[in-house]
Amino acid sequence: MRFLALFGLCLVILGGCSATNPPPPGDQPSRPDPGLAAPPAAATDPAALKVSRLEQLWQARRSSNTDFPIGPGDVISIMVPGLPDLSHAPADNGSGAVGGSTVKVSPEGYIELPLIGQIHAAGLTEEQLRNQLKLRLDKYMYNPEVDLAVQSYVSRQVSVSGEVRSPGMYTINRPNETIRDMIIKAGGTNDNAGSRLVLTPAPVKLSKMPAGDWADGPAGQAEDAGEARVSDTNPLSAPGVSGTTLSATYVIDLSKGQSNQRYLNIPVRPGDTIYVPASGSVTIIGWVYSPKTVAITPGLTILNAVSQAGGPLFAADTHNIKILRQGPGHETTTLMVDLSAIKTAKAPDVLVQANDVIDVPYSPARIPGYALYYAAQGLVSFAPAALIVNGL
Repeated sequence: MRFLALFGLCLVILGGCSATNPPPPGDQPSRPDPGLAAPPAAATDPAALKVSRLEQLWQARRSSNTDFPIGPGDVISIMVPGLPDLSHAPADNGSGAVGGSTVKVSPEGYIELPLIGQIHAAGLTEEQLRNQLKLRLDKYMYNPEVDLAVQSYVSRQVSVSGEVRSPGMYTINRPNETIRDMIIKAGGTNDNAGSRLVLTPAPVKLSKMPAGDWADGPAGQAEDAGEARVSDTNPLSAPGVSGTTLSATYVIDLSKGQSNQRYLNIPVRPGDTIYVPASGSVTIIGWVYSPKTVAITPGLTILNAVSQAGGPLFAADTHNIKILRQGPGHETTTLMVDLSAIKTAKAPDVLVQANDVIDVPYSPARIPGYALYYAAQGLVSFAPAALIVNGL
């Protein structure tokens, strides 16, 4: 009996072990843990982790080259064959008609036409306004034909100011005109222009949005070292309010090379503001022949700036030139530059930035030679006077 009981207990233990053994490899396909979701492809792509607001603006505007809406002040030409009242409008009688077959959009965005009356035109494209006029004319004629075109776009203007040859308001003639086109219309930049420009898009209205849905982060947060900054007055700090006006400022630093030159091809939109600031200045101090402040011209480097200050003196330590530079938060950073290595093409030259201070220190090892040189130079200049006094 004891033997049978012991034998049964062994069978139970062996059966339990076989039930818990994992299946051999290849018998069953592997199944992922349902609680662990695979990371999306975008999360593992470094390029998708950070896209600047400037890049987002460029991509968004390039992908939406649609016609602009009609705005206040625009002059519209309207012709309806078969209706003389619309094909030959009377002269201006205070209703907005300019004469002939043209009509001007009022400051409130309305136009007034014979038979049709007042109709809101601002915000509509030419095609949308044409369809609205057809609906109004259905009661007078079957399948009306409406020829409509905007003769002048007062509302499609961009402001170009700053260091350009002809600052002013310039009209967008086609949807794909760019920042570069507007600067060319303004005569191009002048000699005082810096290597940056500031783009302020026309404010846009935002719909009501929950507090957690703001994708661009808190107000005032800067991205990409000054490429795009939300203005301090940006009401993004109060999410959830409908009708909020978004106004961002984009700084395009053209000194960064071709990677930023392409942003000059961002299409402009009505109400945009382009500002070209002055180049600023850089100050050279320390052991140079003529410490001074010089205006920054495009392409000005550390070597050029020190050269404009007369170059380093004999006692100068050209291996440890200091550049004191202001950061975006008004903190000052110090960059070390080897001017001797730059002169011998062993190191690349460095472009200066506005408000840089270039400090050329002295070398303790060169001070005795410097003093001896100037003592000898003083002795040489003093010797003729001494000879004259002594009658020699």
